Amino acid sequence: MSFARLEHQGFKGALEQALRFGIPGAFGRTRLELGSLSGWVNTFNGTPTILRSTKFPEMVERKHLARTFSHYFDRLAFECALSGHKQGRIVIYYESLEGDKFMVYDVRFKNLERIAAEAERRLYLLESGTPAQELPPCPLWMAKFCPFSPGCGCTSA
Repeated sequence: MSFARLEHQGFKGALEQALRFGIPGAFGRTRLELGSLSGWVNTFNGTPTILRSTKFPEMVERKHLARTFSHYFDRLAFECALSGHKQGRIVIYYESLEGDKFMVYDVRFKNLERIAAEAERRLYLLESGTPAQELPPCPLWMAKFCPFSPGCGCTSA
C-alpha cells in the first residue's frame, strides 16, 4: 500500500472517529426497514449523516451538490425520508486537495413522502425482476462500469 493511500485512510479514519466519538452522545444509529430490506442510518446530533471521499481537484459548491454527487444525494434523501428527517448531512473528504480538506453540506428535502415512495418503487422493480433497461440509470460517472450495459437505462441517459 502506498504512503499516500495510507495517509488518506488515516485522515478519513480520523474524520470517521471524530464523528463517532468526538462529542459524547452525538453519534447514533437508527434502524430502518423497507419491505425486505433492513439497515442502519448513521446520525450526528440526530441528523442523518454520511461520510464519503472524492478525488475531485476542488470543492463542489453547494448549489452543484445534487448534480455532481447525485448518488450521495439520492442515498441521503432515501435515508432521510425513511427515517422521517427533513434535513441530512453529507461530509465529503476531498483527498486530492492540499491540507486534507473536507466540507460539510447540510441539505433539506421538501417532500419526504414522494422520496419514500420512490424508494419503495425501486425496491419493487428490483424484487419483481424488472429488466435492467427499465431500472433507473446509474449516475453518469458510474454508467461506464455498469455490468448491464449496453442493455440498460444507463446507455440512454
